[in-house]
Amino acid sequence: MEALLRSEPGAPLTVNQQVVAGASAGVAVAILATPTELMADVAKDLTAGTIGGAAQLIVGHPFDTIKVKLQSQLVPPPGQLPRYSGAIDAVKQTIAAEGPGCSMKSLC
Repeated sequence: MEALLRSEPGAPLTVNQQVVAGASAGVAVAILATPTELMADVAKDLTAGTIGGAAQLIVGHPFDTIKVKLQSQLVPPPGQLPRYSGAIDAVKQTIAAEGPGCSMKSLC
């Protein structure tokens, strides 16, 4: 089985190949990583998580702001229209009243 997993004759197996070989042979495989490899993985994970979290915040915050405005508007008395007729109207009114950067102002 090990010979089938080698990319080149005599080349050492990667960790993933060792796990596949060990699992298919019914052998318990211990995966050992050096401290440098662990720190590199932590740095990659931290960087990816930071970038992903920032992207989620930048993209999602304006939508959340409009959602909150729609959910918190008061129920109008009978015969009167609500303050916002929908999401697009809420966006238009908010930008007109507070400016184009209004949905991100609470982040600063």
